[in-house]
Order: sequence, then C-alpha cells, then structure tokens
Amino acid sequence: MVTFIIAKANFDISARVRSELVSLLDSGADKRNIVYIVPEQFEYETEKAVYRILDDKGLLSRFDEVKITTFSSLSGEILEKSGETRLPADDFVKSIVMHKTVNDNKTALSALGKIASRSGFCEKMVQTVSMFKTAGLTARDLEESLPNFELDGNGNSPVVRKLSEVGMLYGQYEELIADYIDRLDITGMAADIVAKSDFSDYDGVSVFVDCFNDFTSDQLLFLRRVIGKAENVTFGFAAELDSNREVFRTPIDQINRLKQQAVEDNCEIRTVTDDIADRMSENSSLRELSERLFRTGRSAVELGDSAELVSAPSVYEETEYVAARIRRLVSEKGMRYREIAVLCTDAKAYGKYVESAFARYDIPVFTDAPEPILYQPLINAVIAALNVLRDFNVDTVLSCVKTGFFSKFDAEKDERVGLSAKDIDVFESYVYEWALETPHLKKPFTFKNNRLERDLDMEQAEEIRAGVVQPLLDLRRKLPKGAGTIDGAELTELLYKLLTDDIGVQRALFTRCMNEDGEGLNSEMVALYQRLWNSLIGIFDSLHKELSGVPITLDDYYRLFRDICSTTSLAKPPQFVDCVLVGDIDRTRADNIKAAFIVGATYEGFPTPAPQSGIFSQYETELLRDNITHFGERCLKSVREQYYLSLYRAYKAVSLPSEFLCISCPQCDASGEAVQRSDVINGILGTFPDAKIIKTSELGGKFYCRTEKAAKARYALGLNRGGRDNAVLKKALEKNGNSDFTEMLDDIRRSRVVRTTEESDFSGCHHISGKTARRLMSDYIGATAVEKLSACKFNYFCRYGLGIDEKSPRSFNNAKRGDAIHFVLENVLREYSGDPDSFFRLTRAELYALSRKYLAEYCRLETNNEFSDDKRTQFLFNNIANSSADVLITVQAEFFARRYRPKFFELDIADGDERKFIIDNEQSEPSAIPPAELYSENESGRTDEPKAAEESGRYIEAKPLIIRLENGIEVTVIGRIDRVDMFTERDENGGMDKVYVRVVDYKSSVREFDLNNTLHGSNLQMLLYLFALCDANKDNPTLTLCPGGVSYAPSKNTGAVEEELSPYRMLAMNYHPNELLISDDVTRRDIDGYLEFVLEKISSEGGLDEKTAEAIKKTFTPNALNMADAESFDKLRGDVLAAVGKELNALFDGDVSALPLVCTETRRDVNGKGENKRKDPCEYCRFGDICGNAGKNAVMVEKARAYGTKTNPEWDNPYIKGEEGGNE
Repeated sequence: MVTFIIAKANFDISARVRSELVSLLDSGADKRNIVYIVPEQFEYETEKAVYRILDDKGLLSRFDEVKITTFSSLSGEILEKSGETRLPADDFVKSIVMHKTVNDNKTALSALGKIASRSGFCEKMVQTVSMFKTAGLTARDLEESLPNFELDGNGNSPVVRKLSEVGMLYGQYEELIADYIDRLDITGMAADIVAKSDFSDYDGVSVFVDCFNDFTSDQLLFLRRVIGKAENVTFGFAAELDSNREVFRTPIDQINRLKQQAVEDNCEIRTVTDDIADRMSENSSLRELSERLFRTGRSAVELGDSAELVSAPSVYEETEYVAARIRRLVSEKGMRYREIAVLCTDAKAYGKYVESAFARYDIPVFTDAPEPILYQPLINAVIAALNVLRDFNVDTVLSCVKTGFFSKFDAEKDERVGLSAKDIDVFESYVYEWALETPHLKKPFTFKNNRLERDLDMEQAEEIRAGVVQPLLDLRRKLPKGAGTIDGAELTELLYKLLTDDIGVQRALFTRCMNEDGEGLNSEMVALYQRLWNSLIGIFDSLHKELSGVPITLDDYYRLFRDICSTTSLAKPPQFVDCVLVGDIDRTRADNIKAAFIVGATYEGFPTPAPQSGIFSQYETELLRDNITHFGERCLKSVREQYYLSLYRAYKAVSLPSEFLCISCPQCDASGEAVQRSDVINGILGTFPDAKIIKTSELGGKFYCRTEKAAKARYALGLNRGGRDNAVLKKALEKNGNSDFTEMLDDIRRSRVVRTTEESDFSGCHHISGKTARRLMSDYIGATAVEKLSACKFNYFCRYGLGIDEKSPRSFNNAKRGDAIHFVLENVLREYSGDPDSFFRLTRAELYALSRKYLAEYCRLETNNEFSDDKRTQFLFNNIANSSADVLITVQAEFFARRYRPKFFELDIADGDERKFIIDNEQSEPSAIPPAELYSENESGRTDEPKAAEESGRYIEAKPLIIRLENGIEVTVIGRIDRVDMFTERDENGGMDKVYVRVVDYKSSVREFDLNNTLHGSNLQMLLYLFALCDANKDNPTLTLCPGGVSYAPSKNTGAVEEELSPYRMLAMNYHPNELLISDDVTRRDIDGYLEFVLEKISSEGGLDEKTAEAIKKTFTPNALNMADAESFDKLRGDVLAAVGKELNALFDGDVSALPLVCTETRRDVNGKGENKRKDPCEYCRFGDICGNAGKNAVMVEKARAYGTKTNPEWDNPYIKGEEGGNE
C-alpha cells in the first residue's frame, strides 16, 4: 500500500506521519521493520519526536524496530550489502580530481580556455557536474543531446561548444574518480540495486518519507523502485490537492509521479487529507495568512498582533529590532528560545549581524549556516604561506606574519612561542620604518636606532624574521622556479613539515586558545581550532594521496588548495539546549516553532532566487533543459520550475510558526545600496485590511531597553538626537546603576566649547569628561606638542591622547632634511671644536666635502642606505649637502663676528638627578671659537660626557619647565633643543659672571620670528626651552644665566657655489638667524657689533652702496615687535605661560574641539624678498575627515605691521619701551 498524507502547511503533517508509524507498531506483536527517511537536518529532531511518542504510547521497547535515516545513509548501507568496497569521494577528492582533469585537457579547451586557468574554475566545474548528476544526467547523455541544439547560419553555437567541452571534462572526471563513489551517485546506484529482481531486503518493510520540499532525480527514482518492493510506503506532503496554485506545482508534480509508479506496480493507493491536527487552530490570523499567500483578493480576517511587517533603515537596525522583539516574546509571552526561529534569505551574510545584535540582548543562538573554512584565520595563514612561496616580497611576507598563526624561537624559554600582537606590530613597524625591500628580508636585520644603546625592536623583529621568514625562504629555495613542477605529494609533505616543524603553527594555535587573562584554555576556541586542524589535515591527506606522482606547479597547487577550502564547510554544533535557531529559508528545518522571523525579505531575496548553475548562465541552463533528455524525459529544472520551488519554500517558511510571524526588510543592504521590499510583503499589505508597515525608526527607546548592553548602545546612538527617547533610556540606565555612563555621554552632548571671545556653537565641537581626559593625556608634554595643542586641540587629542600617529619610514627623503642637517652640523663642529682656527680656514668646497661625509654617515645610521641607483635621491643628497655647507659658512661668519658660541647640540630638557652640564671658561674676543668641547646630550649615553660639575666650577642645569594649572594638575614640559649658544659677560667688579643663552632651531625656510603669533600659541617651542633653562638656573651658585633670545637658523640651499659668494654676502642675503632678542646693553652691543663687522667685511669686498647698507641694517636688526627688554622678560614669560596654561586647563577639563589656530608667517627667499604665508593646521591634517570642522571655523591671528611703523595698538608689543614699540 502507498499512503499519501497531504495537507496544507498549517497542519501538522509530520505528527500525522508519526501517528501512522505508531499505529503500525501497535497493530500486532510481530516485529516490524520500519525505515523512516527524512532530510539530514531533520534526522536528530525526528529521532527525538519518535522517541517521545513511543514513550507516551508505551511502545518504547519497540524503538529499535524503527530506523530513522537519510537517503545518503540508506543508500550507503544498500551498496555496502551488495559488496561495494569503494570509499565515498569527499569534497577534497572531487576538487583534486577535477583539477587534474582540467590540467590534463587545458590545450583542448577553446570555449572554456579563457576561464579554465582562473582560480575557482574547478570549483564551478564540480558544481556543474553536481547539477547534472542531481538531474540524473551522465556525460554520455550530454554527448547524445548535442544534435538537439539549434545552430546558427555558420553551423556554430556557443552553448554547444561549451557543453561539448563540459561533457568531455565530465567524462574524464568520472574515469579518474572511478576508484571512489561520488556521494551524488550513491542514491542512483542504490535505486538500480533495489530494482533488481533478486533484491529482497525490502520485503515486508514499511517506509515512511517526510519533511522534504523537493526530491532530486535519483531520490525520486529510488522511491519509485521502493514502491514496488516495500510492504507499505507512506509519504507526507504539504500541498493542496486539486489546486492550480503555482505555489504547489512542485509537490503536486512529485505526488503525481509517485502515484503513477504505484499504479504501474499495482499498489493500493490511499490518500489521507483529514484527521490532521491544525498547528494554527488557535490562531485564525496566521492560518488565513498561510492560505492566502500568493493569492489575489482581499481577506476579511485581520492579522492583529499575530503577524508584523517591518521596515528598517539598515540590516543593523533590522536585526536590532528582531533581537528586541524576541526578548519581548520571551519575557511577555513566556516563549522559550528554542521555540523561535530566524530564517534568513542568506544566513551566511546575515548571520554575523544577527549574532552581534543577539549578543547585546543576551540571546543564546545557534546559526545553522556552515561557513567555508577558506575564511578561517588558520586557513588564511596556510594560504599566506603559499603566497610567500609563490612570490617572495615584502607584501606577501607581511600578510603571512600578520595572520598571527606562526611562532618564533624564545631563547629564554628554549622553545617556540606563538607570535603576539605586539610581535606582529613590531615586525611590521620595523619593515615600514626602515623602508625594507625584498632583499633585506633575506638576511639578518641590522638597521637599528643608534640613539639607543640597545635597539630591542630590531632584536625582536629579527627573531620573527628568523622564526617565520627564514624557514619560508629556505623552503622556497628547494622548490622549482617559475612554471617548474614538483611532485604534488612531495610538495604537500614539505608544506606540512614547514607548518608543523619549522614555523610551529600548532604552538601558535595553543597561544590563540589561551584565555584573555593568560590562565587556562578557552574551551570554545579549542573545539573550533580542533575541528579546523582536523579539516586541514584531511585536506593534506587527500592532496598527498591524489597528487602522488602528479607533477604540479606551485601556482596550480595554490589554486587547488583555495578551491578545496572554498568548498569545505565547518559545521558548528549548538552551544545551548535552549537557543534561537538562525538559518537559511531553503536549508533549515525546524519543528515546534511558535515564532518565526523572516529577515532580508527584499524583492531579489524573498522568495529566494534560483541557485547558480555552475559555469552556465540561467539563459544557457534553460537551453540545456529544453534540449537534454534522459530516457525521453527532461531532467533539468527550468527557470519556471525553480521559481515554483522558491514559492513553495517561501510558503513553508511563512507557515512555519504557530503563534507569531514577523517579516522584515531593510531599506538598504549592508553595502548601503537601496533595496526594494519583497512582493510577499506587498501581497500581504494588499490582502489584509489592517496590515501595515512598522518602521523601526519610529519606535521609542523603551522598546529597545531590554538589556543593559542594548540600552547603552541605543543611548550612545541617540547621543546627538537627545529628546524624549534618550530620556527614557537614561532613566532606565541610571535606575540600573549606570549613572557614570550616562553622565559621560551627556558631557559630550552638552559641551559646546569654543576658542573665541563670544561663545557660539560650531561644527567642530568635541568634549570628553575631565576624568577621561586625565586618563588619556600625559602630564609630561613635549614643547613641540604644546605648539600642536595650541594649533588644534582635536589634532592633539588624536595624536597624543588616542595615540594615533602615522608611522614615518626612515627612507632618505625631503622630510628628513632637518634631521640630516642637524647631524652634519653637530659632527662637523665637534670635529673642529679643539681646532677652531682650522674651522675658520675651511673653504666652501671643504665644508661641502665634510657635509657629504657626515651626510653619508647619517644615511648609514638612520636610513636603509639603499638609494645608490636612485637619481632623485642622489639629487636630494647633493642638495642637502649644499644646504649644510651653506649653514656651516654662515656659522663660520656669525661666530667670527659675534660673541655667541655653540655649547650644546640636541640637548635634552628632561627629568633626572644628573642634569648639570659644565661650561668651560670662554674668551669674549670674536676672533676664534674658544677651545671648549661642544657636547651633544642625547639618549645614547655617550662616552664623551662632560666632567662632573664639582670638578669644573661653572655649570648649567637642563631641567623641565613646570606649569601648575588652575585645576591642580602639574604639567611637565620636556623636549630636545637643536642648539644652545652662549657667551660670557665678565663682571669687572669681581662679581658673578653673566652667561647669556640663546636657543636656536634650524628651519628649512627663512622665516621671521613673530612674537605676535607666539602670544596666540604659535612659535612657542624655543621660548619654552628658554624659560626652562632660565627657571632651572635661577639659583645656580656658579653663574647668572641671562636670557639672550631665541633664533631661527635657516638651512635652505642658497644655490651658491664655491667662492662665488662670501660668507658675509650670504648673511646679508637674509641668510642670518631671525630672532627674538632679549634686549639690554650687552645684547645690543653684540648685535650692533655683529652688524658693523658684517658691513665692514662686505664693504671691503667692494660693491656696498648706502641703500644696500640700509637694507642690510633693516634685516639684521630684530624689529621692535620682536624685542623685549630684560626687565620685561618675566612679564613675557608670565603671559606666554598663562596662555599655555589656559590651553592645558581646557584640555584636561575635556575640551578637544577642532578649532584650529590660523596665523601668518613672513618667509623670505635667499635674496631677502618676503612673502606672507598662511600657517593653517588643517592644510596637512590627517584627521580632517573626522573632526567635524575641516577648516570651516578657525581662530584667525592678524598679521602685525612691518618694522618702523606705528602699529595697531591691539597688536603693539608691550614688552619694550619707547615710541617705536607703541605703548609706554
């Protein structure tokens, strides 16, 4: 007897099928042989259901008479009984065999030739063969069908050519895989065995078939063969008999085929359509929705709260709504999580968004969507290693190291240890900083920071290079180059040995599985990586076996490995008994579901589109369907038949829940593209009178306030909106003990801090709490950083608070000009510190040669020194050497003409007990540099340190500047001074000598020091250093330290060549320092004597007229705006530090506004011509895209008028007296 249990999807068809099974067992004491066939996804759930019902009926002792199985398992058993010994071909074997098939026939492929060598082609060919096998078509069927196709006028057809080559590959693939059984062939082979006359295993067997949406050709063939052999066959179908609705075309067609077979086998046919429990008996709305789906006309039934149609702005909002709604169902309706299902149009794409939202709402979830292992980090590590072997370069090596699945040798532990995130960062930074190229990676790292006694970063980077890169390099040398081949099994062995023995992937896996606190292992991670490792070993085993004796190139091996990984899935078992099921509409099976959420219901996604047909397009597949037959039948599904199947799956999804249904659609997809809602939603809106769209954007915060994490996230999202919605969330959070959180966010929202005299809102306003600011910002601040703070607080916050700083490579480029010139000057002056007369006799050519010598040394120490063939870099090298020579010439001239002498280079202003530095006795005569050593204070701990202060007598101290803020914070200003010049003024009455100090900074352009800009926060660096030196030596018992000023020393190339310009003419061309002068009788005499000396020298060379002399006087003498008398220096100090203190106070109170300080600087070329240049921090700022201001608002500093004119009183210099300065 053949029984068909047929009812619509709202009825519990499976329960009725199980009831038939129980009746059969209960009908007699004789032992029954029952086979219950279900889809693989339903096997476990069916076992539980059958166990429960037998237990309820007192028939549990007969549970072993029921075999709950799948087509694949049942077919395998039949083949095994028939004597079949071949093993099933898994996905690994299929990919490898197809790869060999394609490689063997590459030259014979013309229609497929262009795509046959692309990565992924073999994977698509396996899909294509699977499509044909599912339809029951052999390679011979394809060949015999070729004459059926219509050809064009030239007797050609692209589809015929393509099909012919596919058929050829299909046939040879079958020959190569003959040692295995393709799982897709098992059911067809079992059907052939069942059809044999001597097959008696199914005599007296009762077969039950349930829960299928569709049958493949082989499955349908198997069932037709079973009908003639089994005692009873019972089918369960969700359908409507005598219906012409398109949604039921698929099941009705299969019912008719099975009935026809029953008639042919003279079997009794029984059809059951009643006495089937209605799952929706208590919910007429859902039942009406299920029956009305894909029908036209209006319904009188209202949906009420049984169904919802939801529209969300994005997939993030959509999944957020679903999570909140599930929490509401659980808390208000008493549902269990296991009674809820989320069906996705694409579970792989939606899964991560669902899991993220559910985590915020503490919802346990199981995602039934196996992911290809290709995207797992461990597999990426293997692929990255293969990439290095294929193409060894900096990019592939970095990609390999950054996977984090390799290890290095730890000498202290005497074992390999997994790479940490810090290790990876150090290695990447080292490669980038030293601009390393491929040849550098092939030898030990030797570039190190010579400012450090021991460069730990270099040592750490070399450990990683030796531990990861060197083994890859060693293996690469053993492999054939280019298109050369190697035995596939041998290559697999070498790769396995590399991963396990040489690089230590297993050790890195162990590190990955450690808990965050470093104590113990994370069991979930252990389970994941155990499954991954087993899959990887399985792939290697298959490759080793199938490629033994097969020559293969490294590129082909790489593509094959990727193809295998892309088709190998990693199933994830449920972590909870009570959890929400998330899965695909097409694949997922569920039972006893009370609430279902169908997400991603877009026009293109729901009903789901037809699957990809391997290498054939949908149009080509339709041609194949019309022209390929098997025993006179069309076996491939047409596009329309696939559409009917999609409708049927959508119908069953909508009919799945018994109490509540939600169908949602985002307005844009994950990429931001606008999408249209599904016709299913439109159909429901047109059918039911009360149906309407719920817009998630209109829901209040109360709806989402289901967990603390969700409420926090929602409150943060509504930060800029404020309003009643956030008020509700705030109240809930504070009630739950989260006042600190809401207060912190409220501070950000309320804050409107500006740097103008009138407060007003602007687009770059940012504020953090004072508590957060104090945690992020260090109270040790460099003088350069203080300038950046004044220029823009937001930039400072990003760089120094958050630590966002762009790495700078140590390549030799124009950005290194300043550092290079500093290095040259320091070393040349040190070389001649003991022989000043020789220094003064050096010609420009000799100074140029010295510059090249030390510039080459700088490149050796501070860069990778790999630019010998780079003409652009060689030009820059010569240009900087010329600039250094020019600076040295002006140093010669200035020191010969002035009393100042260089005392310190790169002097650190820092904390420490030993911050006293000796000053040797100096000569005041300007004829020579005094015979005193020129010290350089830096971090390297030099061996030429000065003698102890107690032994020498006079010294100066170099300690940080301390700024005490109104909010109680004490800020320490530190830094490094380019150069410190000094001279001594003797006290004729025997008192303490005065030592005048000048702070010098080298600049690539000739610029004027502008006190006006300084008072607004620019040009602060040198003054802060001067203040620090003066403050540190207030109580110095060995001398009286007097501020002499600050000076910009230009380091720009003049273009002069040897002897064409004298040093003094270069000085006259505005190549002298531009400074702020602390004016008293001594410094005035010095500057006047300097000017007189230079004019006399130029005059003696000839060509100095009165007009030129006046112009030189004007440029040599600091203008009134850049002078302060000694008595007013303290006032200047107080005003500058007050302005700095104001900025620091605001910073530590949380003001990080993006309001830049824009000022104007006067820059001069080598001929003395001035140009006012706007100094705008936004011009080169890397944070303009996120600051919210991007130059729209700024504090503008007006430019003071030139020397010699009456200035606007608002900008007068208050630090000098007299008519020229303005104010008395």
